[in-house]
Amino acid sequence: MIITSDNCRINEVPYRDEKEFQTVLYDHPELLDEEDAGLISVMREVQTDAGLIDVLMVTKDGTIVIVETKLERNKQSRREVVAQIIDYISSVSSLSFYELDGKTKNSLRARIDELDSDFDLPKIVDDKLRTGSVRLVIAVDKANSDLQRIVGFLADHTDFDLWLVEVSKHKENNRYLYSPTTLVKTMSAKSNERISGEITDEQKLFIEDIVSRWNVEYPAMPTNGRGFVYRQVKVKGWPGNLHYEFLYGNANAYLIRLDNEMGTGGNVTASVTDAMRQFEGSDVYGYKIVFRLRNKETNTSQLILTIPKTEKLRSCEIMNGLIDLTRETITKALIQTN
Repeated sequence: MIITSDNCRINEVPYRDEKEFQTVLYDHPELLDEEDAGLISVMREVQTDAGLIDVLMVTKDGTIVIVETKLERNKQSRREVVAQIIDYISSVSSLSFYELDGKTKNSLRARIDELDSDFDLPKIVDDKLRTGSVRLVIAVDKANSDLQRIVGFLADHTDFDLWLVEVSKHKENNRYLYSPTTLVKTMSAKSNERISGEITDEQKLFIEDIVSRWNVEYPAMPTNGRGFVYRQVKVKGWPGNLHYEFLYGNANAYLIRLDNEMGTGGNVTASVTDAMRQFEGSDVYGYKIVFRLRNKETNTSQLILTIPKTEKLRSCEIMNGLIDLTRETITKALIQTN
């Protein structure tokens, strides 16, 4: 209950159902915007491999925000809620900007295009997705102490950008009032680093050093793109959304991979994915290839080598080894289905 200055009582009332709660947050993203990062609603009920995202938002500086809504009366294990949001970040981070835009029926691109920004926001969104820099917001009408404890621990001891926000509903005569309270959020230092829209100098220099040496040693197949945390190596005759890639991974490792982003699906994408699958577990200079099916619906996929950063000087040699091992087989899969 809230008491106004003229002694009017404003009583807390329940949401009709979770759909109403989602609609309130979608229509008023500022309720979750304590840091004034400029939250923009993109779409409700976005289908992913991990299930339906209740509300998808994006900040003005290119951070994707996943909002999971829960009402106290809809009993669900607190562990299940936390597992679900971690599953969401794993699923969404496997997508490119264009794949995620497709899942929103192009609403993501439309919202970004409405912004007056000096940055290439699709590229920034893509960079952040590749490095898992996604914000997760658990929005509830009431949060019990156990949920606060679990979410608080994850926020303080992991790299997740994780928030727990309570949004209560009140009624005054014939109008409704909504009161947000941020109960848990990622520590300020981590949060600021993640939502800044900038990439650290260390990341830039690491990738730039690798690609400059690659372009000198393999001038017939130069790197492509302007990504700060990744750079593509394209093969002549292949579609642009099928390419090799150097990617800044984390503090300890970087990735060398073959990325099949041909998101239109169909026989060509499936054929290339089948060809890539046969290299799972193969060895490239002592490193094992991991096959990853990025998206079941479109058959997009990856072959991934995880390399310690102490092995940066071998990056060109290892990339060339991956190309030599796989290029002919992938080219045949493309030819046979075209």
